[in-house]
Amino acid sequence: MNDGHFREILGVAQSASRQDIRGAYRRLVMENHPDRFPAERKAVQELAMITLGEAYFALMSLPATVPPAGSAPVIPSSGPAVGPHRDPAYAYYKQGFVNFSIAVRGIAELNQAIAGKKLPSFTPRYRASQDVANSLSLLSAAHGYFSRVVERFPGSVWCADARVKLTRIERFTRLYRRILSNLGD
Repeated sequence: MNDGHFREILGVAQSASRQDIRGAYRRLVMENHPDRFPAERKAVQELAMITLGEAYFALMSLPATVPPAGSAPVIPSSGPAVGPHRDPAYAYYKQGFVNFSIAVRGIAELNQAIAGKKLPSFTPRYRASQDVANSLSLLSAAHGYFSRVVERFPGSVWCADARVKLTRIERFTRLYRRILSNLGD
């Protein structure tokens, strides 16, 4: 296995020990955690966290020592302390689904409020265009997650539905942009 890519992600040398890898991972998690960033950057940071988790899991899954030629690999006595979801395609799919659902639900609630079925709590600075713009941002994040499933995990059970969601996202995006232009924003 070529682990150079994973070592580059975590910024550790080829000779790094498990403790070095663990320390680099923890430091990068603290620096890149989505809760430390504004809302518009959270989706990007969630992807960064998934990437860090994949790199950490891959490096910690390597044998603790390189076995001599012809001998069986040495299995580490303890597995990784933290690892990614067993199915990374599902992790990306789930994040896409969450963003997609919030985006669509937000507009559905707005439509109910406009139709008078549900009265919104009035604040003088409220503008429907803000809800639509927020939904567009969420759709963009969902598109990124679903695209990752389709591109990186074409054999996954989540791939077919991710393709369907991408088509729906494109349709909703066109609709929401039209709504924004009609609202004058």
